[in-house]
Amino acid sequence: MKNLLAKKIAVFGASALLSINLAQAQGTVQFDNFGGGVDAPITYLGAPVEDTTGRFMAGLWIAAGADQAVESLVFSGLSTPFVGFGGYFLGGSQAVAGFAPGSQVTVQVRAWDTETGATWDLAVWKGASNLLNITLGGAGAPPSLPALLTGLQGFAIVPEPSTFALAGLGAAAMLILRRRK
Repeated sequence: MKNLLAKKIAVFGASALLSINLAQAQGTVQFDNFGGGVDAPITYLGAPVEDTTGRFMAGLWIAAGADQAVESLVFSGLSTPFVGFGGYFLGGSQAVAGFAPGSQVTVQVRAWDTETGATWDLAVWKGASNLLNITLGGAGAPPSLPALLTGLQGFAIVPEPSTFALAGLGAAAMLILRRRK
C-alpha cells in the first residue's frame, strides 16, 4: 500500500512539474515601438498619436515561420493602448501563447482608433506595419530576453479605403440630385 501511494505521489508530482514547464514554455516578445533600437512612432492625421484615454490601441498579429504572407497572420491576443505621447505604445515583455521560445515567426503591428471600431477588424480608422521576421525569446536556462521588434517602421492610422469609396459615392449622388433640380 505504501509503495502504491509513493508511486501515485511521484506521478502526480511529475505531471505537476511537466504542466508548469509547459505553461512557461511560451516565446516572448518586447511589445514596444520604442526602445532597444526600435523607434517607430505611429501617426494619426499627420501627427504622432497623442492619447491618454485608451482610444488608440496596438495589437500584434503573428504566423509561424519566416516570410509569411499577410493573409496567414492571426491576432496573437496581445494588445496595448498608446502611452499618451509621441505615437508610442509600450506593452512590455509579453508571452505569445501557442509559440515556443526560439520559434521563427512573422509578425505585424496593427493600430486602430477604438472610437471607429472596438477591434482592428471593425475599425474604420486603422493602420498596419511592415512585416517582421523575428525569433521569439524565452529559450534556454536562464530564459533569453524577449524578441525586439527590430526593423519595425512607423505607419499612419488612416480611414479604411472603402470609407473613401462610400464617401465618393455619396458625393456623386449629391451632384446627380443637384443637377436634376
